[in-house]
Amino acid sequence: MKNNKDYRECPKCQHLQIGSLERPQMCCVQCGQAYCFLHANAHDENTSCKEYAAQLASQDKPSEKIIAKISKKCPNCGADTEKNGGCNHMTCSKCSCDWCWLCGKVMKEGHYDPWNLAGCPGGQFRRVDADIGPPFLVCSLVMYGINALVGSLCTVVFGLLYCVFLPCCCCLLLALENKDALVMAIVAPPLVVYLVLCLLLWLSFCALWVAITLPFFILCSPLAICVGFGAYSRSARRWVLAPQHFMQSFIQENENNNIHINNNNNNNQEQQPQGEGQPEPQPPLQQDQR
Repeated sequence: MKNNKDYRECPKCQHLQIGSLERPQMCCVQCGQAYCFLHANAHDENTSCKEYAAQLASQDKPSEKIIAKISKKCPNCGADTEKNGGCNHMTCSKCSCDWCWLCGKVMKEGHYDPWNLAGCPGGQFRRVDADIGPPFLVCSLVMYGINALVGSLCTVVFGLLYCVFLPCCCCLLLALENKDALVMAIVAPPLVVYLVLCLLLWLSFCALWVAITLPFFILCSPLAICVGFGAYSRSARRWVLAPQHFMQSFIQENENNNIHINNNNNNNQEQQPQGEGQPEPQPPLQQDQR
């Protein structure tokens, strides 16, 4: 009988009887206990299943809001994850996905490298999370991006010059070994030009870096500091106050559940037949008069 999905057990006397979803309110034929086909004695007979589900949903909403404030969802499976310390490299305990706490994206190799503009450059141990906002991110990307761009261009130009003047260096070494003045006279001027170009390239790189990057540092540093400090204050306040709100919501939810359980117990006692479950009165003890 217990294997039949339509049978329900009375929460009071454990008597089995058939019920249905169309009429969830049941009454035990053996003891007269009223209970629900879906929720047993979780709610009284005057409360419908929809009203009970709405009560549970209203009790869960505060907890869900607090969880949403102190946690972030895994980008792969959507599981809520809370960060209480350590670096920003997160590993989901449910699907083992590696993702970043700052941007909320699945991590790839080199996600925190300073030159990786598509990731979070230099942010592996950053305490401030994604609340830093677009201004701070734009400043960081511009400063890192200009350095990376200028460095890449200089590397390409230096490589081309190296390929062009490498044969000249080889010829000069051979001329020095053979003490050939004619070859040295032919090869020496291009090498001097090569050295001058390398020096000019280095100076131009320094000038370009100072002319473009330094103003961004001067203009963006106060903005980045203000935005970062404000975000850090908001994050610190959230981490300090979130446990208090969570405990208050947890205590309130337990109080509501206790009130609901007490109401159910009172209803069960009112529905209990008179005299049932009460101990029989004991006769008075006779005193020994001897």
